[in-house]
Amino acid sequence: MNTDKKIFFLGYNKTATCTIYQLLTANGIKCQHNSKWDIDKYQAFCDCGDLQDYKKLHKMYPDAYFILNTRNTNKWLLSRLKHGFTYKQRDFGYPRPTFDIVEKWLLARLEYYKELKEYFKESNNFYILDIDKFNWKTNLANILNLKTDNAKDSHISPYNEIFEEYKILVETVCELYKI
Repeated sequence: MNTDKKIFFLGYNKTATCTIYQLLTANGIKCQHNSKWDIDKYQAFCDCGDLQDYKKLHKMYPDAYFILNTRNTNKWLLSRLKHGFTYKQRDFGYPRPTFDIVEKWLLARLEYYKELKEYFKESNNFYILDIDKFNWKTNLANILNLKTDNAKDSHISPYNEIFEEYKILVETVCELYKI
């Protein structure tokens, strides 16, 4: 891998950012897993890409890798709600998520993905990494020339009965938008 290139993961949280961090770190890449990216200290960045100014980053680092890490919409929404419940985070719908918060997340994601795809449509260094695909780590390893044998999945949380309620909420919102 060309160690001079920056690597920006532009996906939302709950899209395998911890696993990506572990994979990159295991391959000797200095990676930051945080919402406030310190561009000067790290080579790779893998959390809250949606909060970053990707256009500015692309102008600063036109040869960098820009990777949209994504997953099935329903699974992503449910994972965010589970995260809020587990860590008691009001931003993530704790203690009782509402239709409005899930709809807001969905619409923001749809718009953000549309913008990214349009902005990078002519780029040779923009990739979409679907973490629901069986071989997503291999695909990432191929893009960045990494080894995957030392990568493990993280943050697989136990299922709780309350998540059935969350699942119904997510399905309702997604059905409304035909997702």
